[in-house]
Amino acid sequence: MVDLAVEGHSNAETDAVLHLARRTVETHLASAYRKLAAILSRGLLDATSSR
Repeated sequence: MVDLAVEGHSNAETDAVLHLARRTVETHLASAYRKLAAILSRGLLDATSSR
């Protein structure tokens, strides 16, 4: 699902390809984005604290 989003597919296109409800796609992508934000924030904190 994330791969399709990275390739530029819309949520509607993703749900059509995967045969899922649009809300399911939105929920899963929102979760992935939150996890990515946490990873990026942690990386920035680690980078600034090692200076």
